Amino acid sequence: MTRMLAAGRDDRASTVGAVVTLLVALLLAPPASATALACEDMDVAGTRSELCTSGSPTVLVLVPGAGYNSTYWDFPYQPEKYSFQRAMNRSGFATVTFDRLGTGRSSVPLGVTVTSTRQAAVLHEVVQSLRDKGYRRVVLVGHSMGSVDAIFEAGTYHDVDGVVLTGFTHQLDVANVADGFRRHSYPAPLDPKFPGYDPGYLSTRPGHRAEMFYFPGSYDPHVVSLDEQTKDVFSAAEMADGMALGIIAPYSAAITVPVLVVAGGEDTLFCGNGCTSQEALFSLERPYFVSSPDVRLHLRRGVGHNLNLHLDAEQVQAVVRDWLNG
Repeated sequence: MTRMLAAGRDDRASTVGAVVTLLVALLLAPPASATALACEDMDVAGTRSELCTSGSPTVLVLVPGAGYNSTYWDFPYQPEKYSFQRAMNRSGFATVTFDRLGTGRSSVPLGVTVTSTRQAAVLHEVVQSLRDKGYRRVVLVGHSMGSVDAIFEAGTYHDVDGVVLTGFTHQLDVANVADGFRRHSYPAPLDPKFPGYDPGYLSTRPGHRAEMFYFPGSYDPHVVSLDEQTKDVFSAAEMADGMALGIIAPYSAAITVPVLVVAGGEDTLFCGNGCTSQEALFSLERPYFVSSPDVRLHLRRGVGHNLNLHLDAEQVQAVVRDWLNG
């Protein structure tokens, strides 16, 4: 009898243990709809990118702005909040985090040769490489000067299915932009972070990024600290043709695919007098995209230039995600 009771207890304990193990496995397992994310490096025309995909037919090419590299899109601090790349991957989209020429893991040509039109030509090769991999829908997502590069690429080669322009409008205050870069930027060789760079490259002065790219009270100081540590360079040449052709000309009139513009209402670089309201800004911006069949615009109040690195980064990500799914 004692042996039977002991055996019964052992059986019950074994059953309970099996149930607990099963519950833990179910809790830790990914959702049935989730697919493992696979990432690989892409080397195209002197640039290096990272392609992350879970089998989606849509891929987003994420183009950082001046003084940034792909870290802007996959920010390492609180990545569940600030990594745009991971947010889009969680939403089912493939992504390419792109290091523009002269930045990140890409090659560093002579600065004077690195123009926005050249950056766009490289982007075109990246897009073609993605088409060769079988992606049916390719969308360029730019930030700041990366948006200008996206405009050049889409308006020249007509090989993408959509364009998202963040940290960008045509309503920039040229005098303010010129003064800002004069005060906040200097030749990259003067910065100990960039030994060996030629004077054709510029970077931001240490400690100046908060004033240049953020709106007071709307960011985490840890973000700005890491932003300073991960800063990169840009070329004077790309600023010249990017501003003249991409913004003032404007080259955006040649874009023939849907466009989403996302701007920070307190962006002192790209949001000038026209950013009083979303409706007012849309009425000013729509004529610049005369060939696009559909233009949408979102103005984010209380946010500066770096939309993806302010406290409401997740709301900005949601705006882009909803547009992509629309």
